[in-house]
Amino acid sequence: TLGLTGQARERIIVQGVVAIAHALEMRVIAEGVEDDIQLDAARRAGCDAVQGYCVAAPLDPIALAAFCHDWQLSEVAE
Repeated sequence: TLGLTGQARERIIVQGVVAIAHALEMRVIAEGVEDDIQLDAARRAGCDAVQGYCVAAPLDPIALAAFCHDWQLSEVAE
């Protein structure tokens, strides 16, 4: 995620890669998003999804199932 919050040249490269992926009808996932600043940068760059501690710490299978269930319910409620 350094490219998302780095210097202007890095952000331009990331935005270009995201644009190319979208032109190829691919989804883009920003990995390693650890804080709200990186989350905002991923959104501004056009990423479709994020992964990292900002969303959730690593989870065991049971905790992951509960997290996914709760997350789906919150998405439907919005």
